[in-house]
Amino acid sequence: ALLGSDRRSLAVSDRTWATFVLQLQARMPDATWQPASLVTSPLRAIKDADEVAALRRASAAADRVAARLQSGEIPLVGRTEAEVSRDLSRGLVAEGHERVNFAIVGGGPNSASPHHEPGGRVIGAGESVVCDFGGVLDGYCSDITRTIFTGEPPSEFRDLYAVLQAAQAAAV
Repeated sequence: ALLGSDRRSLAVSDRTWATFVLQLQARMPDATWQPASLVTSPLRAIKDADEVAALRRASAAADRVAARLQSGEIPLVGRTEAEVSRDLSRGLVAEGHERVNFAIVGGGPNSASPHHEPGGRVIGAGESVVCDFGGVLDGYCSDITRTIFTGEPPSEFRDLYAVLQAAQAAAV
């Protein structure tokens, strides 16, 4: 009823639950449906000065947490992935984030899983630890990933990391 009966082209949020879309389609069988992102994404792609400043604040806040992680202020060895994840989350909030979207911590064999759920595994010396975390500050998202090696990385790890850095540089 809110849409009226004369609407023929409608856009629905990409995150709308299917049950609601199906109900709308049943009530308006003659309408054409499309994802709202076709309209909103181009509008959101161009940022004004205030939006750029908000993005910079969000990323700078996450950078400060990452710096504490890399300096050792957030300890890794002897702690569970979940404990480190909580520290990263608390750090984001302390830096002004309203919400933490994710704080992935994967040590050793779990560092190969990009969306690992931090758990009770204790991080040891001599292993890689991938930390991927971010949240929302002033309505804009931060997202940062850092790989840390607990101790002196072996030559194979350094070689693999050099390949990764070269690939990233080529892509940029």
